[in-house]
Amino acid sequence: MSATEDESGLPGGLPTDGPAVERKKRSGSLREVPVLIVVAFAFALIIKTFVVQAFYIPSASMEPTLVGPGDRVVVNKLWFAAGVPSRGDIVVFHNPDYVSPHQGPVTSVLKWMGEGLGLGQAKDEFLVKRVIGLPGETVSVKDDGVYIDGQLLPEPYANLTSGTGPVGTWRVPDGDVFMMGDNRGNSGDSRFFGPVPAGSIVGKAFFRIWPPSRWGAL
Repeated sequence: MSATEDESGLPGGLPTDGPAVERKKRSGSLREVPVLIVVAFAFALIIKTFVVQAFYIPSASMEPTLVGPGDRVVVNKLWFAAGVPSRGDIVVFHNPDYVSPHQGPVTSVLKWMGEGLGLGQAKDEFLVKRVIGLPGETVSVKDDGVYIDGQLLPEPYANLTSGTGPVGTWRVPDGDVFMMGDNRGNSGDSRFFGPVPAGSIVGKAFFRIWPPSRWGAL
């Protein structure tokens, strides 16, 4: 140890808790803030991409189960990793009629990042409906209810106050599912655009996070 250093290694025997040391500590802490922000940002994007994501309910098609526009739900993206959804699941899926506007690479990345942080959701890009028909089944929608392979489907969630909507019969291809909104007379669903690929499903809605008065599991 030199004559100008004490046991702490500081020159001139300066105390370890002096102003210079405190300034150094604060400077080090400030340098960590951007790193922590980047880590938190990356973590949020990873969670959004692979695990869960919040979605805004844009219409009244799922009333009274989900009230729109306004309700927000959390979607589990891992729910269907092992296969197709179950009948009765409320799911978010890509709108088959949605036409994505042309965007440059920078705009696309910013849009993806913004959605990951809950800062925006493209209008009509996603739909929220209930799974009614499964692959290989025949779905018949009649005035008195929905029939699956000739058997009447019990639907305590169905809202018929606005009417029953379009009727008809559809065969669900392998790998597809048949979607319907609970608000039967006010829902654009598979009765209009047909069965949709199970692969277009983003995930299962399992929790309502907004508004606070309706907060809870689905």
